[in-house]
Amino acid sequence: TCIVAGIQNEFDEGITEQADSYACFEVKDFLKLVSFFKKKDVHQIIFAGKIRHRNMYSKDTFPLPLSSLLEGTENRNPDEIARAVFNYIESQGIEVMDPSRFLSDFFCEQGVLTKGKISPAAKEDVDYGWPLAKQMADLEIGQTVIVKDKAVVAVEAMEGTDEAIIRGGLLGGEGCVVVKVARTRQDARIDQPAVGLKTVQNLKKAGCSALCIEADKVLFMNKDKALKLAEQSGITIISRKMDTSLFFMNKSG
Repeated sequence: TCIVAGIQNEFDEGITEQADSYACFEVKDFLKLVSFFKKKDVHQIIFAGKIRHRNMYSKDTFPLPLSSLLEGTENRNPDEIARAVFNYIESQGIEVMDPSRFLSDFFCEQGVLTKGKISPAAKEDVDYGWPLAKQMADLEIGQTVIVKDKAVVAVEAMEGTDEAIIRGGLLGGEGCVVVKVARTRQDARIDQPAVGLKTVQNLKKAGCSALCIEADKVLFMNKDKALKLAEQSGITIISRKMDTSLFFMNKSG
């Protein structure tokens, strides 16, 4: 049985076609969401997709029940808010599961994913941007940095990866390199970093030359279509492990 609870203005209604039962809630209505799952006798859930940060910080997002949950938190970063909500959900007898166990096919091994090899200039930018991206991720600022000529052009914050890429292109012009990573201690229940076709469309729009994602940590959705568009657009996409420099060959040999 598949029970779906969607967040208003945040989920693709096409998913309801696969659901045996579904309901839609506002971001602030997590108590109603818990009641819905209890009525449906649900004991395990996964959080899939994302909630745009701007919707988490609207003026009426923090009603009294949620505000009381946040009293003991260190801050009100998105992950801290989600963790507080998930802890409450689990206190009600509903396990919030790590979705990555169902998504292994969407992770990439280390290597160059597009045809051809990474250029020396892009390699230098990735090597420069990688540790900075990890630091930004671990500080819970953002998981993406945009680099050009070994200088940081933009850092993802609350706007998200897509808008950060566009901003980076506007600031740095053509040839920027995008690096997207996971946190060192990523709570996959809350946030599973991902890229996909839309990411590549934005790379093309911004005039970026390369994208580097963290191998086995960042999901790659719609990979075949995304790689095809990247190759047509002259964009190199690589997957790299944390402690590895970019001296690997094209995956196809």
